[in-house]
Amino acid sequence: MSYTPLSDRRHQPLGSTPRPRTGADDDVSELPEGVFFSGKRTDDRPDRPAGLYYKDGTGNVRRVRLSADGRFAFAPVSAEARFVAIGDVLFVPEVDPRSWSAAREAATKRLPELKALQPGGFFTALGSSENPASQRYGIYRLGRDRVFRRLLKDQPKGLHWSSAIPADRFGYFDQALDVETE
Repeated sequence: MSYTPLSDRRHQPLGSTPRPRTGADDDVSELPEGVFFSGKRTDDRPDRPAGLYYKDGTGNVRRVRLSADGRFAFAPVSAEARFVAIGDVLFVPEVDPRSWSAAREAATKRLPELKALQPGGFFTALGSSENPASQRYGIYRLGRDRVFRRLLKDQPKGLHWSSAIPADRFGYFDQALDVETE
């Protein structure tokens, strides 16, 4: 399976009409196409963290889900629900910007937020050498095997996970994400 971005205009459904936007929906409409971002919608449970969303090249917003076999799925969002808040635009690089296993960064104490994560949990964070002012938060996951990995994308592989990342290489925890598993 190859990764085909949802940015091709020919995938726009025929007869779709724009709906009126209000509040955070206006902020989402101003986001560039082809980005991942976090957000809360009126149809989300209030006790859950922000969800992970993707705005494709046609301006359609889709919720990112993970299938049981570990592949990503992009589900359409409900037309009746609205965004009540959007979080950060998230950085999903084509290649891992650092070789986590080879780079000798200053190790930090393991962040308390990482200790609280349940296996299978998603979150956004920065590495210990990254500046929080840059706001280029990556999307990470603590796997069922208790290994941290970063979300990456490329044309041949599509969305995939990086190699293992040591827990002491995180310098800043941003937020937990609610990614549904199908």
